[in-house]
Amino acid sequence: MNEPSGFASIEAICEQAREQFRSCAASKADEIDKVFVLFLDVFHGIGTLYNAKQLGGSSQEAAIAVIVQAVETVLAMYFMAEDGFWTNSLALKRNYSELMLVAMAIGYDPQCFIDWKHERDNFASFEKIYRRVEQSKNVPPEEKGVLPLLKSYWAESSQHFSHSVLRSSIRTLVRDGGVQFEPKVVTCDFQEGRMCAIRNMLLNLVSVLLGITNFGPRAYERREEFPEGARIIARANDCFQNDTWKNERTN
Repeated sequence: MNEPSGFASIEAICEQAREQFRSCAASKADEIDKVFVLFLDVFHGIGTLYNAKQLGGSSQEAAIAVIVQAVETVLAMYFMAEDGFWTNSLALKRNYSELMLVAMAIGYDPQCFIDWKHERDNFASFEKIYRRVEQSKNVPPEEKGVLPLLKSYWAESSQHFSHSVLRSSIRTLVRDGGVQFEPKVVTCDFQEGRMCAIRNMLLNLVSVLLGITNFGPRAYERREEFPEGARIIARANDCFQNDTWKNERTN
């Protein structure tokens, strides 16, 4: 990469990164779109299965808001990566991990919702919330399976990316009076690994959204007036059970 000479040269590098990104990662972008559309369909389906009075002020409503913010965070990671800001986008894994954890806690556990709502000290840090979710009998075991990944994301981002205090967190290279820094163009393999991670992050959020709203059983109860509900669940299961997605490398 040439050393930047001004803002226009940075924009040129970003454009080069976008072109490379779109040529290499088209199939993965389609997979992300598939999961994102699934999320939107679940989100709008909830509006059919529940009325405003049923959800208003509830823990489910609060958790849905948290999940939407987490989805925005994942989308921001995607667009930062598309523009070539690969390492900087990793800082957002911290936000994603926190939001995902909060959504699980307040969506499944009534006491967690009360403590979160009143900003109590026992719900004031990642470690405390993690412990609450881990020990809660209300959070399904299959949802708890993502906890080690969230812990890994949070620790990595906290140590190296969000808090730039350690020597190892400084990644900009200065040699012989020249500087090399993001944005940058990367290999197709690297791009695909990041896209797989983003796809899986969105899919984890879909899982929690389905769980906290009891979407499947409720859609079955109202299957005559909401036949699309069964199709949404089938699409979700296809994604959850995709062995290729489970085994793909991420970064």
